Amino acid sequence: MKMYITVVLAGLFILLNFDARAQSRGGGNETLIIIDGQPATEQELQALSDSSHFEIQYLSPQKAQAIYGPAGAKGALLLTKSKPSGQNKAGPLVVLNGKPVPADSLEHIPFQKIDVLRGRQAINLYGPAAKDGVFMVEAAPEKAHFWLEIVNKKGKPVKGAQLLDEEGNVLAISNKCGMALLENFPVGSNVTIKSKRYQPLQLGISDRKQKIILSK
Repeated sequence: MKMYITVVLAGLFILLNFDARAQSRGGGNETLIIIDGQPATEQELQALSDSSHFEIQYLSPQKAQAIYGPAGAKGALLLTKSKPSGQNKAGPLVVLNGKPVPADSLEHIPFQKIDVLRGRQAINLYGPAAKDGVFMVEAAPEKAHFWLEIVNKKGKPVKGAQLLDEEGNVLAISNKCGMALLENFPVGSNVTIKSKRYQPLQLGISDRKQKIILSK
C-alpha cells in the first residue's frame, strides 16, 4: 500500500512517496531529503516557511548512493535555499576530501591536489549548490614518526629488511633488533617491506608503534 504526502513550498507541490509498511516499522520516508546540504526529516521539510524559496533537484538512486552511500538507495531530494535577486553569487562550492566545507576553512590547510568541476558534472554530483562550479581539494596527509618492529613467524627480529615507499625509494632499513624508524611519513600511506629471506609485504601505516610479521 502506498500513500502520498503533499508539501507546499514556495508555490511548488512536491509529492513524496512513502511506503506505509516502512512507516509502521519506523522507517519513514524512503527518499533521502537534503536541505542546504544537511540530511533532514519529512517533518523538517514540512516546517519550512512558505515564504522561503528553494531550488529543488531529485537525484536518482544510483547518483544518490554515489554521494550519500546506502542512505540514498531510494534517491535523494535536494533543496537549496535560493538567494534573493541582486545578492552576490555564492561562488564555487569547496569540497575538502569529499565533504563540502566553507571556503574560509581552507586558510591553514596544506593542499596536495585541487581539481575543478564545472557545469552539469558539478551539479549532478553536488546539486544546485554547485551551479558556480566545484573546487575539489585534497588536503596533504598528516605526517608522523613510526617505529616498526619487524619479526618472523617465530617472533625473531628480521635484520636488514628494507622499507620502500610507493615509488620504490628506500625509507629505512631494520636494525639487528628488527626495528625501523619511518620519519615524517604520511599517516595511512602504504609501505612495502622487502627482505631476502621473506616474502614482500605491503601495508598501510597508521599506528605509531607496530609489529609486522614476515612470512617465507
